[in-house]
Amino acid sequence: PQDGRQRRDGADVITVRSSRIPGTQRRMILSGRRMLELLDDIQPDRIEVSDRLTLQVVGRWARRHRVPTVAISHERLDVALRRYVRSPRLARSVADFWNLRLAASFDTIVCATDWAGREFERLGAPNVVRVPVGVDLTTFHPVHASPRLRRALGADGRLLLVVTDRLAPGQWPELAVETMRVLHRRGIAARLIVAGRGPFHDA
Repeated sequence: PQDGRQRRDGADVITVRSSRIPGTQRRMILSGRRMLELLDDIQPDRIEVSDRLTLQVVGRWARRHRVPTVAISHERLDVALRRYVRSPRLARSVADFWNLRLAASFDTIVCATDWAGREFERLGAPNVVRVPVGVDLTTFHPVHASPRLRRALGADGRLLLVVTDRLAPGQWPELAVETMRVLHRRGIAARLIVAGRGPFHDA
C-alpha cells in the first residue's frame, strides 16, 4: 500500500506502492516510471524478475545500462490467458506478442519445465534456458530424520505431511488440507505442518 525500505535478514527490502488486483490480495506495480526511478537510485549489478507481465520496463532499463538480466517464467501465459479470453487463438496471439517483447527485453528467460518453455520455443526465442525445479537430495535425505523433532511437531507415531509454500492463490495450499481430510476419512493418523506465508496464512 505504500513505499518503504527496511533492513531484514541482512538485506535491504524495498517496497513500492502498488495497486491491488480486484478480487485478490495481490498487488501489481503499474508505474514503470516508479520502477525506473528506483533502479536509477539503487544501481543494481544484476536483475532477476519473476513478474513478466508488468516489469518488462526493467529489462529495457537494464539493457541501456548494460546490467545482466534474467526473467523467470514459472507458467505459460497462453494458458493463463485462456481463463479470461474465450478464443484460444486470441489468447495465443496475445501471449506470443508479449513473450516476444519479454525475450527481447531480457538476456535470459529461465523456464523450470519443458511445458513452460514451449511457448517461447515456438517463437524461436534464442535466449531460453531450462533450469529444472528439484530437491537437494543431499540435504533432504532420510538419514537426517529426527525422531525428537517429529515428537516436538506432534507427529510421533503418525504420518507427517509438511508443506513449504507461498500461501497464495495459484499455489493451491488448500490441497494439503483436503489431503488431510482424505487421510482421516481412511483412518490414517496424520499431522500437517505448514511452513509459509501469504494471503491465505490466517485461513
